[in-house]
Amino acid sequence: TSDVHGGIEARSAKWFIENPLRQIGGQAALGALVAKDAAPKILLDSGDIFQGTPIGNLTKGTAVIAGMNALSYTAMTIGNHEYDFGEMNLERLSAVATFPFLGANIRRKETGERPAYAKGGLIVEVGGVKVGIVGVATRHTPTSTMPQNVERLLFENEVEAVKREANRLRRNGAEFVIALSHCGLAPSQARKRIEADDLKLTDVDERYGGDLLLARDAPVDLVLGGHLHTGLSGTWRDPVSGKVIVQSYESLEAGSRVTITIPEVGEAEIESELVDLWVEDIGQDARVGEVIKEYAERIGPELDAVVGELSGDMRRADGGLDSVLGNAVADAMRRAIPDAEVAVQNSFGLRADLYGGKVTVRDVYRVLPFENTLTVVEIKGALLQGLVEDSLRDGRARLQFSGLAATATFDTKGALLSVSVGIGKAALDPERLYRVVTNNYLTSGGGGGERFAGLAVEDTGRSLRDVFSDDIRTRSPVTPPGTGRLLILRMEDEE
Repeated sequence: TSDVHGGIEARSAKWFIENPLRQIGGQAALGALVAKDAAPKILLDSGDIFQGTPIGNLTKGTAVIAGMNALSYTAMTIGNHEYDFGEMNLERLSAVATFPFLGANIRRKETGERPAYAKGGLIVEVGGVKVGIVGVATRHTPTSTMPQNVERLLFENEVEAVKREANRLRRNGAEFVIALSHCGLAPSQARKRIEADDLKLTDVDERYGGDLLLARDAPVDLVLGGHLHTGLSGTWRDPVSGKVIVQSYESLEAGSRVTITIPEVGEAEIESELVDLWVEDIGQDARVGEVIKEYAERIGPELDAVVGELSGDMRRADGGLDSVLGNAVADAMRRAIPDAEVAVQNSFGLRADLYGGKVTVRDVYRVLPFENTLTVVEIKGALLQGLVEDSLRDGRARLQFSGLAATATFDTKGALLSVSVGIGKAALDPERLYRVVTNNYLTSGGGGGERFAGLAVEDTGRSLRDVFSDDIRTRSPVTPPGTGRLLILRMEDEE
């Protein structure tokens, strides 16, 4: 499993057009699936286990760990969002867990040693085979959680750390080595499901590295990855190394079943499939379900309160540009600060879609699970221009905006040529100061907000989640905004 993000309960598959009430996902369904499999097995997770749902956040991961203990996980790697409540919380979770947390590349700045909660790797014997497991966190963790939460840590180059640990495990008898990675594969397919045969790596994917480099440059036999929320259906082999790389999607809607056959002579045979956790097909493990139910009942009543109503769906962007949901959140931020001319929200800070009809506290919590507050800065137009350019440089919008519109031009190879930005009906003035409302993740230097570094920041202390909830409540029934604030042109489009 990977990128569970607190998705430990079964829920309605509202995106499933044929039957939006059909139940999918959760640890009880995973438990039923695992129990039916008689083969010798291990159960692993590639990180980001709790941040994203009320049951995950309000228990600070405890409910997720309780379910993982009941499922008898073998190990998990540490994801960037494991640090969202600070190191002390991660230490607490590791003490509660009955399985190890892995992070071969996590070091303390002062000593160079790994924190006590992060093992480099381990060897387990399964089916008569000694299997080595190396865990690695993304080196981008300092800009993928609140930076101050990891300010005492270093995140080494992932490949070098995995090389070192994999070689150690092999010296200690490991016959087959798995890299359990929270680095990611193919940004072009982030948050998408794709058939393995259809995945063709782009130049952006190649430059990103991540799980690709682990497969190509580290002495491992298999890479089980996460972080970009990609779902790979079927067996995908890196065309350069020939190694299998697995990506298990998000929110525990599915899990990857990887079958490894070790012959007496020759190389291991590896096949993978992405298994959807449809409750009606798989069932639910009663023992695991009781564990989850206990935590859900504690927080249920306050989360089922109705915030307001939508006249249509608000979804995140499939094409990677501005989205209905992104525009709605950014608009709410700008309305909350009347003198703000522009609002900026990080795209990956939006973790779920909203659907037409009644909206509950639980729904809003799934969209905005992070404890972010509204911050206000005054920045020159030239810096705002750079912020937009950074956002669109790879052809996908890292940021969502209110109050501005932008058109980016790329060449046929995907290189950014120019970005035109307008504020209202006027062109952006590079020397003028603009009042911008954003969130404390971005102004702290989080991914996408690097240009805010060093600026004077006014933190309002107002919860972004509360601001969005209040906006829906006061404007209900809400008509979702349109899209088209961010446009991309390629040279061939102009010919």
